[in-house]
Amino acid sequence: KCNTGEIHCCNTVGRSDDSSFTKYLTPLVQEAIKDLTTVIGVDCDPITVIGATLAGTCTAQPVCCENKSLGGLVNIGCVPV
Repeated sequence: KCNTGEIHCCNTVGRSDDSSFTKYLTPLVQEAIKDLTTVIGVDCDPITVIGATLAGTCTAQPVCCENKSLGGLVNIGCVPV
């Protein structure tokens, strides 16, 4: 269950203030998250309400995210499901 936003299956999850994580992001993404201190998910696919039971089969990392940024490529304010 996700009270703050949609559940996503993200290939990469890390902290926006962790340079060892953010150095692999594109300059556009780095600029968009530079003033944030939160967990972000990168390369995420939404898990629909119908597919919510599939969250346990997410081969990456299922997370619940408050906001989306950059056309769904980066999800902001995420917590593990």
